[in-house]
Order: sequence, then structure tokens, then C-alpha cells
Amino acid sequence: MFCLIYRFEVKENSEEQFVRSWKDLTNMFIVHAGSFGSRLHQSKGGVFVAYAQWPDESTWRLAGGRLLESAQELQETMRQSCESIHVEHQLEVLSDLLTKG
Repeated sequence: MFCLIYRFEVKENSEEQFVRSWKDLTNMFIVHAGSFGSRLHQSKGGVFVAYAQWPDESTWRLAGGRLLESAQELQETMRQSCESIHVEHQLEVLSDLLTKG
């Protein structure tokens, strides 16, 4: 399994728009591009961090081409709500002990 950790610095007063577009876009990646989904977190300092899971790196790299045109609008909405978006880490899973909580 291939995973990514993203860091989003969201513009002030854009948090709700960001979370809504992140959820909708993540659902599109699940339905149309083979994603295993993602978790969104917010630090006490206000930075948003997402952990996304994919079957492999190739599926992730090809994902953008598998999305509907409406996803481009969601991506733009999410980008506009952020000061910056960074891929912090690209990771291969060695051992998985997470449980559904």
C-alpha cells in the first residue's frame, strides 16, 4: 500500500470551504480513481494534515486522469482556500496495525 501525508495551510475564514471541497474530492478519488480514502486532521496550531491511502504509487500518479471534469472545479476550490499545499511524505506501508475506532 502507498500512502501520502499532505499539509494544508488554509486561509483564514476558508476552513469550512476547504473541508467541504476536501471531502467531496476525496470521495471522487475513491469512486473514480481507486483511492482507499483519506483522513483529515487539524493540529492545535490550525494546520490541516491529511493521510491518504492508495493501492500503489502508480494508481496515485494516474488518479488525476481518471477524475470527472467536475473534480477540476473541486480541486480549484480547495486550492483557492489554501495558502499552501504540500506533500510532506510519500510512504510504503511496512506494517499496518490501525483498527477502525
